[in-house]
Amino acid sequence: MTISRADIVAFLGRAVRDILEREEQAVPPEITEETPLWGREGSFSSLMLVELMLALEDFCVENNLRFVWTNDAAMSERRSVYRSVGSLTDFILTLPSEDAADDTGTR
Repeated sequence: MTISRADIVAFLGRAVRDILEREEQAVPPEITEETPLWGREGSFSSLMLVELMLALEDFCVENNLRFVWTNDAAMSERRSVYRSVGSLTDFILTLPSEDAADDTGTR
């Protein structure tokens, strides 16, 4: 099964909303690809980002994707995949399936 961009954005929207509500932070009326997460414009603390990463890891497992906790750009404020819902969606779309990871020996 191939996961669509819309499915990822919908998942991230729900996860972001849940985390912001749990942390009693302001929740935007609509969470879109442009919604900032991390960095100057973002509303996520480091702890909230970890919560999102844990939810994302579960989402990836459920969708047979190999989630990678770190990459070269992960924590760079300017290039971070966690900058916005859209940048995180772009990153997820590049993840290999667990089957492909098994084939390449990258497990």
